[in-house]
Amino acid sequence: MTFISFHFNEKMAVKVNSDGTIEYGESYTPDEAAKAFWEVVKLYHPYAQEIATLRAALAKCGAPAVMAEPEDPFTAYDRAMKIIGRP
Repeated sequence: MTFISFHFNEKMAVKVNSDGTIEYGESYTPDEAAKAFWEVVKLYHPYAQEIATLRAALAKCGAPAVMAEPEDPFTAYDRAMKIIGRP
């Protein structure tokens, strides 16, 4: 049973099954599937507007316009949510 699947250029890139197994689409490598996954996250991130607002506010305070994100995107997300006051 499929838990979630990601498509890129109208082709299935990666599918995560409810049992934890991962299937890659035809001609996709794990690296390509990971890129497709993060493109989907970037497009449909539930707090994309809040992150943009936060970056704009930080820029007004003299912070660099493009801030380096930590290696772990989940840590970056948690940090941003704490700054804007969301759990």
